[in-house]
Amino acid sequence: MADSQGVDGVDMEPRDGAGRRVGEGLEGLGRQPISKFWERSTDSESVFEPARCEGDDLVTSGDAQTQERGAMLYSPRSWEFLISFQGHYTRRPVLYIRKCHLSRAKPLRLFANLDQALTMSAQHGTEPTIDEDAVLHFDVQVRANTPSSQSSASSDVPDESLAPPAFSRPGHHLPVATPDWNNLKVLHHNTLAPRSSFFTYPNEKDALTWDVSKAKAICLSGTWKFHLSTSPFDGPRNFWEAGYDHNAAEHQWSNIAVPGMWQCQGFGKGPQYTNYNFPFPVDPPNVSYTDNECGRHLTTFKVPHSFKDHQLRLRFEGVDSAFTVWVNGHKVGYSQGSRNPSEFDISRLVTAGRSATLAVEVYQRCDGTYIEDQDQWWLSGIFRDVYLHAFERFSPHDIHIQTLLDDDYKNAVLKVGVTTSEFTFVSLRLLDADGEPVFGETHHGATQAQGTTDLTFELPVKNPHKWTAETPYLYTLLLGFPGCVIPQRVGFRRTELIDGVFCVNGETDQAQGLYDQLGLWILNEADLECHGFASVGGDASKFTSDNPDWKDAYVDRARQMVLRDKNHACVIIWSLGNEAFYGRNHQSMYDFIKSVDTTRLVHYEADYGARTVDIYSRMYSSVESVINAARDKDWEKPLVLCEYIHAMGNGPGAIREYVEAFYRYPRLMGGFVWEWANHTKDGEEYMAYGGDFGDDPNDKNFVMDGLCFSDHTPTPGLVEYKKAIEPVQVLGLDGDEVTVINRYDFLTLDHLTCHAHFLTEDRRFAEISIVIPKGKEAFLNLRFSLKERTAWAPAGHEVAWGDIQIGQPDSLTASLHHLGMEPNTTRLPTITQESSHFLSITSSSGLKTWGFDLHEGTLTSVTRGDQPKLNLLTSPLTLDFYRALTDNDRGGRFGWEWRDRRLHQTHAHVRSAEWRETKRSLEVTVHARIAPPVLAWGVDTTTTFSFRGEGCHIKIKGTPRGLRLPGTFARIGLTLGLAGVDEVEWFGRGPGESYRDKKMSQRFGTWRRGVDALFTDYEFPQDGGNRTDVRWVKFKQLLSGDGGGGGGDPGTLLTARFGDLEGASFSAMHYTTADLDECQHPYELHKRRRDDTIVRLDWAHHGLGTGSCGPATLPQYELRSEDFSYELLLE
Repeated sequence: MADSQGVDGVDMEPRDGAGRRVGEGLEGLGRQPISKFWERSTDSESVFEPARCEGDDLVTSGDAQTQERGAMLYSPRSWEFLISFQGHYTRRPVLYIRKCHLSRAKPLRLFANLDQALTMSAQHGTEPTIDEDAVLHFDVQVRANTPSSQSSASSDVPDESLAPPAFSRPGHHLPVATPDWNNLKVLHHNTLAPRSSFFTYPNEKDALTWDVSKAKAICLSGTWKFHLSTSPFDGPRNFWEAGYDHNAAEHQWSNIAVPGMWQCQGFGKGPQYTNYNFPFPVDPPNVSYTDNECGRHLTTFKVPHSFKDHQLRLRFEGVDSAFTVWVNGHKVGYSQGSRNPSEFDISRLVTAGRSATLAVEVYQRCDGTYIEDQDQWWLSGIFRDVYLHAFERFSPHDIHIQTLLDDDYKNAVLKVGVTTSEFTFVSLRLLDADGEPVFGETHHGATQAQGTTDLTFELPVKNPHKWTAETPYLYTLLLGFPGCVIPQRVGFRRTELIDGVFCVNGETDQAQGLYDQLGLWILNEADLECHGFASVGGDASKFTSDNPDWKDAYVDRARQMVLRDKNHACVIIWSLGNEAFYGRNHQSMYDFIKSVDTTRLVHYEADYGARTVDIYSRMYSSVESVINAARDKDWEKPLVLCEYIHAMGNGPGAIREYVEAFYRYPRLMGGFVWEWANHTKDGEEYMAYGGDFGDDPNDKNFVMDGLCFSDHTPTPGLVEYKKAIEPVQVLGLDGDEVTVINRYDFLTLDHLTCHAHFLTEDRRFAEISIVIPKGKEAFLNLRFSLKERTAWAPAGHEVAWGDIQIGQPDSLTASLHHLGMEPNTTRLPTITQESSHFLSITSSSGLKTWGFDLHEGTLTSVTRGDQPKLNLLTSPLTLDFYRALTDNDRGGRFGWEWRDRRLHQTHAHVRSAEWRETKRSLEVTVHARIAPPVLAWGVDTTTTFSFRGEGCHIKIKGTPRGLRLPGTFARIGLTLGLAGVDEVEWFGRGPGESYRDKKMSQRFGTWRRGVDALFTDYEFPQDGGNRTDVRWVKFKQLLSGDGGGGGGDPGTLLTARFGDLEGASFSAMHYTTADLDECQHPYELHKRRRDDTIVRLDWAHHGLGTGSCGPATLPQYELRSEDFSYELLLE
């Protein structure tokens, strides 16, 4: 096809009314028909040559430097071409074509008469209905821009060419160049170099207060004006300009709190949660131009008079995901990296003593979003504070503090690096924790004419107090400059590997405990994760991690993190990110970090062979595999579990087994629990999770996997974790001695007070020397508490405790004897057969009557003598093997198998039921098969009910058998409904929730709680509220007086005794198992709250494990579907 011929032979060289070719005169294009760019293929989704594709754009270039108006051929299906030439940071213009949908698509003739073409275009508007022939017009805009730096250094005057061009119609055209937020080569515009976190103060007195309000800075956070649009190309334009009226009704601006995410304040499509899948089409580095919410923020602030002649730095501590800034109508710059600060020099744009306008345009997504794919709610906005800092002319740009201990870990050198553009002197004063000076020196330095000056001071410190997480001793370093003082906290410590073992100050350390003052070890991780590429297919690492085009973006994440936090003693390890596969860019990050900081180790889990990093790392490994790794002599680096014991819902179980392994093998550094808190909003109505906002895709309640509930109150899992890692361990008796183990890494036990108490089920003794009552189970309880107040807890705070069993519990037979209910008793009940299948059995005292249905094979009623018409049983006793699924059940194989084998649908089928009177008791024996529908497995049971005295002694034997028999049961026990229960009293572990593999944190004692207080209201309903290792439990009704009760105990409706059975459990709640399984939110569950109490009396429970994301229940805590035999006493 000739250059001058288009589709169907139509002349493709348009001419205007003067006969001149459209586009003629454009430098470099004058002798080339513009149609050369528009050769049409027969494919409706054709790609035009010589243009190239960039995401949704077709791109070509020329050297034009003038403007012309022309018309163009519409050729591919459903595309509208908006064309513009613009030189962006170069004199070589670029042509970008954006696509929009049209109603129809046919080959169109390009009119030679431009006026006619424009007339037809105007008639059709922006989305014409195309008949036989039609045209669309376009603008060719060429502008030669002055080259503009993209470095982090700020220019003296903001580049006016950065401002978006004016548009010919209201709203926003699609871009004339790739937007910064969609340009992998643009990470920051006009930002200052990253620096450590510090505030400058006018004097030493103010500096020592650490009060930011006294610093030479003002916080700009508060209520700002806000407008949200569906994309950066919709909504108000030029809103940053001076005189823009945001109060005009047509602009529809609202108020918003800064810091704050706009989704959490009622704006936009609402939050969206995903564990790792990208909630948008994957095409790195491109994100959608149209599905990308844009939040425009406006505020005004007054620059204090005292800021005159200062460098004024506008600092954003955190913005998700990218943003552009204007001050007083001038574009300042752009930045991205949601969890890293950005700082701009606005000194030339504002005046001390006068008000200024700040405009910020925040983009929901940018190219950097691809490496911010954390397990998270996708939220957007200015979510951390905004400050205006006033730096003196001689203020430092950055400060770097290192504490270098000698090889004896005794004396140290305080190494202080200062970066500044010019200065005359700097004074250094080191104060101890009491404010007493350690030294004070003034150092002078020469001024460089250009660039920056880096000065290093090395100051010896004799035998300083050492900083550890257990002994977080902090010095204060005061750096004085002309006109300002900068305080910095200093902790002297040294981290290293010694023979493959992680050591702090020469001592091995366990990562069991962000914060310098409180004493917490911090593994500081770069804001980098791209887990979602695993769902795309192919080699996931090639998208970004092993793609050299992304090197600068990766290294920038490491640079921002390290330079911000390098002076914090609590940061002992840097991490290159999480779940971002592994590639050459991680090596580049490591190299950068080591060029800045050689005093810390570097971690990255996906570097499985630790080829780059200093530490082996795994997540959710089993205890067995961790121990095997610890025993492997071929590895020379320590191992840390960067995520373990997934704390989702009811759990985690088996924490103790991990912790014991950590202490047993020195090369195991410990682990980090995933995670601290559930991620739902603490709103007034209910805690929501993925999918509750119409968000799709989502990962439902996988966001609720913390040791704290969403309101940051502790879950039972946090209580259990605290017990597992407590620093003092109490072992059992060895003869007359109790062994106490100090698990502190650096401290003795001198700072603790030990209190000892003996207790039985009847009382607690304060004395040490006592006579233990014969036949009574007793415990020695040791409590270890702080002697003095610390930064994190008051004096008397309990840090550890231990229970030691002294006496043995009664067997159930012994309990019967103590209660006068041994088999040779003469206290026999009275039996009445009210029908062929119903027995009424009244105790010898007449205080209780039991109703037994022979057809059902179980107790169906219990009445008291004072209220003979009130049946305490709202549902009969049934043998049950199922519990409402926990998150760990659902996530692992056990829950799936229980549902698949219909464990939740079992029902008793009575084979025979007979009763007989003996001299010792009245006995009812029931043979039954408990089985589900559809399947052929079941449990053959023989249950004997022996009535004597005031009680009913129940013995059950069971034999599971059949095809597709589940390998485990969730529980084995009785379920019943009770009326009138207000509170429960029991002797056993308490006061909190406990299970077979989650019970260390609960002490033995006699406890009392209301029914509602017994229930753990998990944010995703599931089984909870169990109490294990219980000897007896009483279900009580609160009485106004001393009214009668069952068994002569005022207020007691029913008592269950388990004897010395280890693992016996009970729960009491106002919900059935089906209620918990069928509801997905607490508010749904609360609507089903019953007036009666559902009681479960269990002989055994299946452990919890961490199967939601990690190892399932350990074998020793499984409840195997094997023959069983149990008994209990009801009275």
